[in-house]
Amino acid sequence: MKGPVRILYISSEITPYVPETVCSLVGRYMPQAAQEAGFEIRAFMPKYGLINERRNQLHEVIRLSGMNIPVNDIDRPLVIKVASISQAKMQVYFIENEDYFKRKFVFRDEQDKFFADNDERAILFARGTLETVKKLRWQPNIVHCNGWMTNLIPAYLKLTYKNGTGSSHT
Repeated sequence: MKGPVRILYISSEITPYVPETVCSLVGRYMPQAAQEAGFEIRAFMPKYGLINERRNQLHEVIRLSGMNIPVNDIDRPLVIKVASISQAKMQVYFIENEDYFKRKFVFRDEQDKFFADNDERAILFARGTLETVKKLRWQPNIVHCNGWMTNLIPAYLKLTYKNGTGSSHT
C-alpha cells in the first residue's frame, strides 16, 4: 500500500458542533488521534439545524453539492459543507438537507420524542456521505462508523458499493 492509511470517520455527532455526549466526543477525538498518528482522515456528520454556521465557519463545497439522494421515491437534494476544528487541524464535512436536518434538535423533538423519520434521515445521511466520498475521489482503507445514525453504512458498503460503483441496485 502506497502512502498513509486512509480512514473515513462517519459520525452521528461531533463536538463542538453538537453538545458533548460520549458519541460526539468519540467523533471529535478519535479522528484527531488518527490524524496525529499519521493517518489520512476524512470526517462526516449531519448538518443539524442547531449548528451555528457563522460561529463554526461552515462553508459550502460547491463541487460536492447538488446531488440528489432518493428516499421513499423522493429525490432529496444535498448540500455539502465543510468546517475546521482549528485546535485539531481537522476538517469536518457536513451533509445538509432542509427536509431532514434543518430542525434545531438532533434526534428528538422538544417533547423528547424521537423524530418519526429518523430512519429516513439515517438513509439520507448514509447514502449522502458515501456518494460525497465517491465524488471526492478518495477511497478509504478503513470506514469507522460512530453512532446509531451510521448503522446502515456497513450494509451499503457490502451490497450497494461493493464494486465501488454505488449503483442503486442490490
